[in-house]
This record gives sequence, C-alpha cells and structure tokens, in this order.
Amino acid sequence: QYVALQNEPAEPFYSHFPHINFGGGINSCQTQIYPRQLQQLGLNIARYRKLRGLTQEELAALISMSRTHLSNLEAPGKITSISLEKLFTIADVLNVSPASLLSFD
Repeated sequence: QYVALQNEPAEPFYSHFPHINFGGGINSCQTQIYPRQLQQLGLNIARYRKLRGLTQEELAALISMSRTHLSNLEAPGKITSISLEKLFTIADVLNVSPASLLSFD
C-alpha cells in the first residue's frame, strides 16, 4: 500500500498513468499500447535476419538474447517489446539502420 510522505500528494504520481507499468523490468511499458508496431518490428527483424542468412539461434547469440525471446519477438501472434539499446544492437548486427527496423509502412 502506498503511504504518502510529508508534502507528497495522497495518490502516487503513477496512478495518473494507468497505461504505464512502473514495476520495472525489461518491459517497463505495457505492450498493449502499440501492438501493431511491435508486431511489425518483429517481422522486420525476421526479414533482415533471413536476408543476412542467420538463424534465430545465431542472431540471438550475437545480440546476447535468448533464442526464445527472439522467437517471441519475431512471431506475428506474440507481442513482445525490447529496449532501445537492444534495438540498436540488433540493427548493428544486421547491418541496417534502426529506422529500417522501425519502418511500419
């Protein structure tokens, strides 16, 4: 239970942002907010991975991610988010710009 300290509002600031999970962890923002974009991001990663001739296992090892997490990220039916740092790492390994991975046309 939240207890306000002296000179703090009775409600915690995060109660005003129900769409954001302030619990921390890898996925600090709930993935339901941008499902189409996250799905397209995963499809773009899969596309460039295949163009580079890499398996999921190979790419996962190169970016220090579990193959299961990468598989979930690429799967059209699963909505999985990643950090910006991981996005930049993936772009570097695949030799594409981060903007290419974020192209949602």
